[in-house]
Amino acid sequence: MNKHIFRLPAIGVWWPLCLVLVCLSPALAISQQRTLPEEDWYGDIKRALAVHYVGKMVRVTLPIPATRDGVVILDGVIQRPADARAPENIAQPGDELIIKSFKVTENEMEVVLGKDEPPPKRRFSNPFAIQKVPRISLRYSREINTRDLTIENINRYLALVVEVTNLAPPAKSAAPAGTVASVEESEPDAPVFPNLTILGSLTDSSIGELTIETSSGEARIYIDGSFSGSSPRTLRLSAGEHTLLLVMDGYEAWERKLTIPGGKAAVLRADMQKKGK
Repeated sequence: MNKHIFRLPAIGVWWPLCLVLVCLSPALAISQQRTLPEEDWYGDIKRALAVHYVGKMVRVTLPIPATRDGVVILDGVIQRPADARAPENIAQPGDELIIKSFKVTENEMEVVLGKDEPPPKRRFSNPFAIQKVPRISLRYSREINTRDLTIENINRYLALVVEVTNLAPPAKSAAPAGTVASVEESEPDAPVFPNLTILGSLTDSSIGELTIETSSGEARIYIDGSFSGSSPRTLRLSAGEHTLLLVMDGYEAWERKLTIPGGKAAVLRADMQKKGK
C-alpha cells in the first residue's frame, strides 16, 4: 500500500506572505475606518463663511512672506511679522488681491489670496513643491467653536493684514444660512436661563450647542451623570432638559437642570464657589 506523506513547505516559503499580510493589515484597518462617515458639527457654518469670503477683493496692509504658512496669527497675535523691504515677500502693502479659498480645520482658519487671473500653466509640475501663495493662517491654541466662526471675529483678525471693508457681514435679512447671529439678533422669546446667553442659530432644530465656561480653572463636566470632558468645552446635546454637574477640586459642586433650546448655540458661564465660604 502506497503511503502519501503530506509535507508542509519549508518556513522560507511562507515568511514573505506573512510579511505582506503584516504590512497590509494597518492599511486595511485605516481603509475600513475611513468608510465611516465623520460628523462635521460646523459644516453648514463653514460653507456659509466660504460663500461669504471667496471671491471678495481685499487690499493688503501688511507684507505677506513667501512661506508655506504666510502670515500666522495665533490667538489674535501676529507671529514674526514680515519686513516690508524683504525680497522674499509674496505680497506687499497696497496690493489688491482676491480671496481664492477659505478653509476651517480643528484649530485653524486658512485664507488664500491671489490675483484675479488664472494661475500660470507649467509644463512639468512638481507635486512635492511647496506652493507659495499669499496666505493668512488664523490659528488657535484650542479647538475652534461657534463663537470663533463669526464674520465679526474673523474680520477682527484679518484686519491685521488686509483691509476688511469689503468683508463686512451682510444685512440681517440677507445673512447666509448657517451663520451665527449676535446676541442682540437672537429671538426675544428664546428660552433664557441664568448665566445662559444665546449666541445664534443652527440649522438642525433637534440639537443645541452649549459652550460651558467656569469662573476659575478647569471643571469636570457631567451631563446627565456621564463625564463629558473639562471646561471650557463646547458640546452638542439633544434639545430638551438636561442635568449639568460641574466638579472642581476645592470648590463646591455646581449642579443645575437646564433646557437646551433646539437649533440654538449658547454659552453658559458658571460661577464656582470655593468650599468653606
